[in-house]
Amino acid sequence: MTAPTGIDKSEANSTIVYKTSDGVIVNGFDGEAQVQLFDLSGKMIRQTTAVSGQIIPVSSQSGMIIVKVINNKGIKAFKVM
Repeated sequence: MTAPTGIDKSEANSTIVYKTSDGVIVNGFDGEAQVQLFDLSGKMIRQTTAVSGQIIPVSSQSGMIIVKVINNKGIKAFKVM
């Protein structure tokens, strides 16, 4: 059911990915998710299982990283700088 705002509840509680000086943080999902990090050439630089809010260390903090989050609700990809 759609909320009065026109935003479905599942969309309102969607996954958020951001980069910090310590690594990449993925928030907004229940349980565990498979998280894969790629550089812009498509090379996988890290793969791990994470819980929401966990810091995933990244050795190279420069440039853009593609983050793929795989959980029981599907697969989502994000670009972070």
